[in-house]
Amino acid sequence: MKIIRKICMLGDPAVGKTSLVRRFVYSTFDDKYISTIGTKIVKKDVNVQGNNLTLLIWDILGQNATPLHSVYYKGASGALVVADVTVEQSITNIPRWIDGFRKIAGNAPVVIVGNKIDLKRVDEDYLAKLCGCSHPIVLTSAKTGEGVERAFTEISKLIIGGG
Repeated sequence: MKIIRKICMLGDPAVGKTSLVRRFVYSTFDDKYISTIGTKIVKKDVNVQGNNLTLLIWDILGQNATPLHSVYYKGASGALVVADVTVEQSITNIPRWIDGFRKIAGNAPVVIVGNKIDLKRVDEDYLAKLCGCSHPIVLTSAKTGEGVERAFTEISKLIIGGG
């Protein structure tokens, strides 16, 4: 049986949401920054704990909450909330992104992603303390690929109930 689930990529501008999606879906990285306008949707088939899962990944603009955000969140099964570990403000903004998402998506699972660890080495405790959150945390580098697969696998497991 094939399971299709929508996940949202959330976080401040320039934290690496689009780069993480590109690394996960296409195994590529481009360090040229292009701001996401609206949302981009890509699909990736994965096998998680024996389940064939199609992820519809919604890469959503990182600007402060707009009326469009609530429309983008509808029907989401989970979210990756991304922060740039070199920009403390992007980490402290994580709860705001989670709250906005939860108002629409209810108790859908959330995984916090600390991106750009190729530029600054941190640990999960550092992120948890700064954002004040108790959600699962995965450290990644879209540039090197480190942790990227794990971040998407973690949200996939939570979505299918095996996390």
